[in-house]
Amino acid sequence: MKQLYPYFQLDIPVDYAVNPSAAFESIGADNALSVVSDKAREEAFLEICSWKGYEPTPLRSLGGLAAALDVTSVAYKDEASRFGLGSFKALGGAYAVMQVLKEQIANHFPDMNISLSDIRNHKFAEQVAKETVCSATDGNHGRAVAWGAQRFGCRCVIYVHERVSQGRIDAIAAYGAEVRVVKGNYDDAVREAARVSEAEGWIVVSDTSYEGCVTIPRNVLTDTL
Repeated sequence: MKQLYPYFQLDIPVDYAVNPSAAFESIGADNALSVVSDKAREEAFLEICSWKGYEPTPLRSLGGLAAALDVTSVAYKDEASRFGLGSFKALGGAYAVMQVLKEQIANHFPDMNISLSDIRNHKFAEQVAKETVCSATDGNHGRAVAWGAQRFGCRCVIYVHERVSQGRIDAIAAYGAEVRVVKGNYDDAVREAARVSEAEGWIVVSDTSYEGCVTIPRNVLTDTL
């Protein structure tokens, strides 16, 4: 199916396919906007801003593109410098790791009020070191998860599919993660990560939601600060 790009009225043909199972009306605008609550966003903002090395990333003006599109301005959020990761998903994956570690430690010490700062300050380093987080990735999310695991002190196993480049694999492994390559595509890597994690008692830190995995992807969505 071909259609002209609708936003800037440019004569650019776009290939797309309509999902016959889409049911947007069942979601509702209010529910869609509340996938991550205001409270959760505020908690994430305050925590991530406290991380050593954090600073807001800049907006870059794309004057030439704006002129070509005949619009007033175009800007993009440049994440290249974020914590030196060279990834546009540096925040959410690491923050989600932090949250699952907090939950795991709270399970071990039910009588204690475990905080994110306890994880950040390595108060339970010995127990955290016994935990393993796992994820599937094409590159960026896995790098953030690996970096978060290294930062907070737990083991990390990342699954990638066979077409992920060696450069991306090396970038993930540089943060101490064990990278495992599986045959097939991204979805195959997701399934294998979930299968092995269930068998081994690992925690899946996924940026893809599926049955039984919803809360953690919501934490990953904090990657917008």
